[in-house]
Formats: sequence, structure tokens, C-alpha cells
Amino acid sequence: MSQKEKHPVRKFILRAVIISLIAVAVIFVALYIGGFRYIKTTNGAGTTVKFLGTVDKSGGYYHGKLFYSGVFSEKATLETDGTVNYSNGDSYIGDMSGGFRNGKGKLTFANGDVYEGDFVNNAITGQGTFVFVTGDRYEGSVKDGKFDGSGTFTSADGSSYVGTFSEQKKNGLGKYTFSDGSWFEGTYSDDVKVGTGVFHYANGDEYNGEFVNDVRSGKGTYTWSTGEVYVGSFENGEMTGYGTMTWPSGRILEGYFQNGEYVRTDEAQPNALE
Repeated sequence: MSQKEKHPVRKFILRAVIISLIAVAVIFVALYIGGFRYIKTTNGAGTTVKFLGTVDKSGGYYHGKLFYSGVFSEKATLETDGTVNYSNGDSYIGDMSGGFRNGKGKLTFANGDVYEGDFVNNAITGQGTFVFVTGDRYEGSVKDGKFDGSGTFTSADGSSYVGTFSEQKKNGLGKYTFSDGSWFEGTYSDDVKVGTGVFHYANGDEYNGEFVNDVRSGKGTYTWSTGEVYVGSFENGEMTGYGTMTWPSGRILEGYFQNGEYVRTDEAQPNALE
């Protein structure tokens, strides 16, 4: 091929490349003008989200795909009505910032449970309400999706707890009311009664004293609905140790008890037994 024949071929290739580049540029400009974007954002919790789709006039995400990676890994679709449908079956409607749930919103889980309240960097954190498919309900403080702080938990059977939580468990001061009407008010540690508290039974009896590992243990007072009163030591839920039993008639029995039964009079109280 002569030198003269090569030049037209080169010019043709160059012209084709330039036209292709211009066409690509025009497409990108058209997409950009139309609101199409690819945006990558990372929050303070170590999760990165990549958005591919269209934005509104203010630059907010309008419709497209969300790809999360890091601490929270998930894929999602942002619908035009603002609903975010996650690949695990969850769905969210509410405030968002940079592809993350931030502010007020409603998250419906794939199993039917619903949370409505505050979100921070995609996490369920702040004040909110959980409604479970079992019929249980929680309203109060939450942190990273768990009950944490002051709140109220109501079970489907009618029992309820009002008090403080930590890591989804009763921790600190609170009052638990059972479905039969009995209630306990005092201190909990990981759902277990500890320290001092009052247990009021459905039959009218009441215990006011110390608890260890969820049972009456230590010093306390047990008052029967019939008027009898025991003041003294308890162990594993029973009157065990030194104590005083008083009847409405005025009778008083003072001495040592074992597993709820009187065993002997205190040597220092020779006239205690009638």
C-alpha cells in the first residue's frame, strides 16, 4: 500500500475515534443532566454505600440501587416513592442521608416485626417502638437495635415491665407486672432479680427484702394476706435462719427457722415460745 493510501485510512480511524468519544461524552452529559449519578459514601460506623441511579433537583437520592459493604452488608432498591427494599426482605420508609437511614423512619422486617422511630447511620438508635408479630411490644430507648435505657415492654399475655434495659435485658430499677396481677418492683441484673425489692403476689401476700439469683435470700419481711408477718432471714426462697413470726392474735414466735419451718427458740429468748 502506498503512502498516499495509508493517510485516508488513518484519517478515517481518527475520525471514528473522535466521533465515538463525542458520542460517549454526549451520553454522559445527557445522563448527568437527567440526574443519573454514581455516588460512594462512608459513615462513621465503617459502612460504605454505593448509589447508582437518579437524584432529584436537590441532589437527594430518588431512584436506583444501593450497595452496602462493611459492618452492614446488603443490597437494596430505592423506589420512587422513597421506599427502600432490601434483598433480605426488609423494607424502610423515612428519612435518609447519603444512602443511610438517618432521622425518623419505619423499618418492616421480613418476618413481619416493625420498628418505628429514630435511626443513626443506618442503626436503630434513639427513641422508638417495636411491634412484634408475637403480639409483644416495646417502647423506649434503643441502641444498635437493642433495648437500652428506659422503656416499657408489654407481652402478648398481658404481663409488662417498666424500667431500665441494657443489651436487650432488664438491668437496673424497674417494675414487672405479671399477667395474674402479681408484681415485682426492684433491681434487676440481666433479667434476674437482685438486691432489694418488693414482690406482691396475686393472693395478696407480699415480700419486701433481699433477692439473690431471682429468689428471696437475705434479710426480708413476708406479710401474708391473712395478717401473719415474718421478719428475718431467707435462703433459696424459704424462711431460713433467725426470725420473728407474728400473728394477728398477738402471738409471737422468735427463733430459728429451716426451709420455712420453725426449728428452735433462740437460747437468749427462753420465753419466746408460748
